[in-house]
Amino acid sequence: MNSYTHGIYKGKAAIFYNGLPISQEEAIDLLNQTVKLKQEFSILTSKLTALIKKRRLKQEEI
Repeated sequence: MNSYTHGIYKGKAAIFYNGLPISQEEAIDLLNQTVKLKQEFSILTSKLTALIKKRRLKQEEI
């Protein structure tokens, strides 16, 4: 799993991604990507749940 931490790198505050220092812009970009992926996952989970419910209803009719 990917992890973010913060600390000091070359005498300055830094953000680390999987142990490697990254720029603030890279960190923001990664966080935005993470938010988008979580939203897509949520949508897909909702669609899958709806399909499962539909299938169960069809099986109950039989």
